[in-house]
Amino acid sequence: MDIAEIPNEIRAKLLTYKELSRLLAVPTGTLYSLVHREKIPHIRLGRRTVRFDAEEISAWLDQQRCAPKNGTEPEAGR
Repeated sequence: MDIAEIPNEIRAKLLTYKELSRLLAVPTGTLYSLVHREKIPHIRLGRRTVRFDAEEISAWLDQQRCAPKNGTEPEAGR
């Protein structure tokens, strides 16, 4: 299946390295590393073609959240 055959509504949810890099404000090299180490959800469409499902990335980001060590929210102005 060629990427052009994929319906637009599905393609709109699939992000490239460059698009995800911009959204997360991280270098594309970081994303390449995360994919290589299988630390980020991705879809391999071919040997060199990788896409990221926007919904899966959103869920993955929620899982990456760290709670403050003291269990409270930081105070404003600090």
